[in-house]
Amino acid sequence: MMVPTTLMIDRRFRGVGRIKKASGTKVLNVKRKLERMLEALYQDGRLDILRLIRDGDLTLLAAFDAYQRKALDQLPTGETMKALEVTMTAWLDGLRAPEDYSKHHIATMRTTVRYLAEVNKAGMLADLPALLDKLRDTLGKPHPRSFNLARAHVMAFVRSTLKRNHPLWLACAAVEPRKVPKTTKRRPLTPDQMRNWFPAPETDVLDAIAWSMATTGMHQKELWGRWEVLGDRVVIHGTKREARARSVPLARVPAVPGCLRRQFENALRELTDAFTPYDLRRTYANWMESSGIPRTRRRLYMGHGAGDVTDLYEQHEVTAFLVEDATKLRAFAGLSSSIEGRLKAVK
Repeated sequence: MMVPTTLMIDRRFRGVGRIKKASGTKVLNVKRKLERMLEALYQDGRLDILRLIRDGDLTLLAAFDAYQRKALDQLPTGETMKALEVTMTAWLDGLRAPEDYSKHHIATMRTTVRYLAEVNKAGMLADLPALLDKLRDTLGKPHPRSFNLARAHVMAFVRSTLKRNHPLWLACAAVEPRKVPKTTKRRPLTPDQMRNWFPAPETDVLDAIAWSMATTGMHQKELWGRWEVLGDRVVIHGTKREARARSVPLARVPAVPGCLRRQFENALRELTDAFTPYDLRRTYANWMESSGIPRTRRRLYMGHGAGDVTDLYEQHEVTAFLVEDATKLRAFAGLSSSIEGRLKAVK
């Protein structure tokens, strides 16, 4: 007795060619439904799926199952079957800084690629939604911000290489971001707190940097960037924005950082989690307000104004204001009336 074989399907479609495959069924009615599905796919322009069936990368019954469930967009296509790590790395290599993204942003994107590769080294683009789901339950629990950033990187990549609203982009967008706990608003430090936390700015590198930030309002990039002391002021050349280039009162001579920026940030983190480096800049803003320095000048000293302090006042008035404001700051913070505190740069 002969065992019946599965029914054959033999169709031709323009742009695809001949599809001659075993249907996987012995039921004539099911075979006809498969043929109608192929015709519908052609009419809908899903030549990508027809080519997968033609090349044997997708079975007729698997395609039919997705077709019935209206889940065709979940099927892997030729463009989404590329190697994930290689494709994302090639995309990153083609980005330009700062035209496309900043160097720091591109570096964090490379970290995301490494995370994804660790989860599935042989992953394809089609695996991205599942990989994000997995990361959400692993990386996302202890580090929700890191997961949300990785999710944003993946969506930017898919949007750039495929398109917005591509089925893969929609599937990645469907992976919900992690809720980030609200952080308590940090308070600036009082002069006494500064002396308790950073008691030896003349001899200790960490203390010197902290006092430099708290008495000039410079953030990390600026302190590790370009600035200079000129007579009655500290001239800060700023970063990016024009208003960031400014002059501030010389309340205390800032120290040239004696360590790398990352070393300072790590040392401060080990010392306490009560505040961050940026809180030292907030401390400067609070001290100016408590000293009675007018709001207009405070904004200029913080780099929030439209330009340097000289843009607001006549040149001959600027010196008087800088000296007056420096005196107020020193009096409030309990600093010596003489200008002290310069440290030699540590090579």
